[in-house]
Amino acid sequence: MKTGIHVNIGIEEYHADKTIVSSSGLKQAKLSSRHFARYVQVESEKKLTLDFGNAFEIALMDAVNKTKEFERTCLVFDDTKRPEKDKGITSKINQAWKKEIISNDKYVIPKNGDKESKEALDQMVQSIMSEPVISQLLTKVDYQKSFVWIDKETGVKCKTRPDIAINRQKILVDIKTTKDASPNGFARECANYDYPLQAAMQIEGVINTGYFDKVDEYFWLAIEKTPPYNAVLYVLRDEDRAFLIDNYTYYLKRCAKVLEALKKDKDYYKIQGYSENADNKFGVIDLDLPLYYNR
Repeated sequence: MKTGIHVNIGIEEYHADKTIVSSSGLKQAKLSSRHFARYVQVESEKKLTLDFGNAFEIALMDAVNKTKEFERTCLVFDDTKRPEKDKGITSKINQAWKKEIISNDKYVIPKNGDKESKEALDQMVQSIMSEPVISQLLTKVDYQKSFVWIDKETGVKCKTRPDIAINRQKILVDIKTTKDASPNGFARECANYDYPLQAAMQIEGVINTGYFDKVDEYFWLAIEKTPPYNAVLYVLRDEDRAFLIDNYTYYLKRCAKVLEALKKDKDYYKIQGYSENADNKFGVIDLDLPLYYNR
């Protein structure tokens, strides 16, 4: 992908070249350099959970923008129409049937069920659109533009794809489907999945490509995947931004070193793993026992 702002890049094309560092790669680099090296070289497995999240976002944007993208990009399959109806979906024949459906180039979700289904998706959209503040925010938005730029310090090519950009207000919104959108539950999920690191990269992306001159507000729109499908907005605090940008810069430098090393040798086992965190040349790390161990 060329540097700049892209409107019509499909999700498959966007993810194809992993040497262009995205937040997914950055999260792997945070685990270790070897994690990132393997991520760059190994093809990712398609997961229906990811399909559901993408399908939901498209359905929500259809509701906001009065479009019909869901019909074009998503496939709803009826589990009751499996070949062996007297057996579960794990039977060999039913698994082959499901595998063929999943291999479709569309996002695939089941028809029925109160979780990660078309039935649940419709209720999730209804829940969001019934929230006055959220529905008012989600008007005249840009959905999933792709931003590609060269990091000036490392020379690494980077990319990001915020769910929603609102240019007139300098706002970014990231949509997260979740099991628990409560303040405690979503805070844990943010930490576990490094959503703040992703936020930092999205902020850097829209600024470095010149789409925004600044980002005034960054929101997470959290929506639960199970009844009663609670929806809530969380805002990134200004005082946390500097720390997150520092983290982004640190792990991007790690990515740069790995990409340079892989040019010389493709064997990712030669890339350092957790030993890179040691404060000695031997790669031996002091083990900090958890506080609860002695209780």
